[in-house]
Amino acid sequence: MANRPYRYDVFEETGFPELRQQHDTALRTVHSEFMWRAITGQADIDREWSDHVSRFMNTGGRLYLEALKRAPIVSELEMGVKVIGP
Repeated sequence: MANRPYRYDVFEETGFPELRQQHDTALRTVHSEFMWRAITGQADIDREWSDHVSRFMNTGGRLYLEALKRAPIVSELEMGVKVIGP
């Protein structure tokens, strides 16, 4: 199964590959820990969600999202149009 991203740094203009290299392992750990705790019923998702989002953002997620805001929209690129921005 593959996920198709909405935005992707196809032309490597945002510094996303460097961010990924620096933060990917920590962000995957944050995601996996919460996901598996939620799946097994060990997490109270409603109570813990805000803390999870804060941890994600502080671990490098904020930098990821800022870089992706500057990346082109994939579906527009496929139609031959480079759309960047909100």
